[in-house]
Amino acid sequence: MASRMRANGAEPKTRTPGDFLRRCLREISRHEKAVLSGNDPDAVHDMRVASRRLRAALAFLKSALPERTWRRALRRARRVTRAAGDLRQFDVNAQLLDRLIAEAAEVRPAAEFARPFLAADRVLALTTSRKALRRADPGKLRKEVQHLARLLDDRDLQALSRPAAKKAARRARRLSRLWGSNGAGPGLGASTVDKARLHAIRIATKKLRYHLETGKRICGWQVEAAIETAREIQDAFGALHDDESLRHWCESHRDEAAGYMGELIRFLGRREAAAIARIAAKHGKSHETLVAELADT
Repeated sequence: MASRMRANGAEPKTRTPGDFLRRCLREISRHEKAVLSGNDPDAVHDMRVASRRLRAALAFLKSALPERTWRRALRRARRVTRAAGDLRQFDVNAQLLDRLIAEAAEVRPAAEFARPFLAADRVLALTTSRKALRRADPGKLRKEVQHLARLLDDRDLQALSRPAAKKAARRARRLSRLWGSNGAGPGLGASTVDKARLHAIRIATKKLRYHLETGKRICGWQVEAAIETAREIQDAFGALHDDESLRHWCESHRDEAAGYMGELIRFLGRREAAAIARIAAKHGKSHETLVAELADT
């Protein structure tokens, strides 16, 4: 994998690795006010994506950074991601409920009944997220990352790319282990253990994709096909995760509206089973393709 995943003459998306860190910081800062206002679900999503890109970049550049400062910055960036995590999930749940209202006539009354309950819970989540984001202290994060960015401005891209390419290989091997030696992934009738593995596969795929995207932007890695395959796998697992998350929320309110919530729980359970079947039938092959694409680079 090392040859094409070095700085290889392709035009990097930023002038220096430090520039990429600064870009991530600007994106976090740009959405911070809107997140605190609580009125813009897109801002919540965009800030979390920017913080994840920052974390991926810090992990990618670890070998070139002082350990203590790097750990502090990574910990603070993780807190920013987590601060809006519950709020983002409520927004995703609301979007899914809206789709059910528009597209699933059999559970439309139940979804319409559940919508105000979900909106009320989002208000509580917003209060928690505001407190968590202030505790995360984005101002200190900016200072720490700006310091690290200055250290990276004169670093050689090839020297940064080599250890990062090895990390990409390790992430790909971990993903292969999670899928299983035959690449089949969880079976059609997924057990609790299988569902835990599904979650681990989703997270591992996301981390690999962000790592590859960072390599593309900072070092000019030619990994577009692998990124696209990882995104396809991640989307399939994300849809399953969204169904499961909304089902868990419905279960937490079963006592308040047993009939309607019971309908939604059963409907979402069927959607989860269908999603698992699609993943088992198709995305094991996608995983094999992803690993093959990385092996070719």
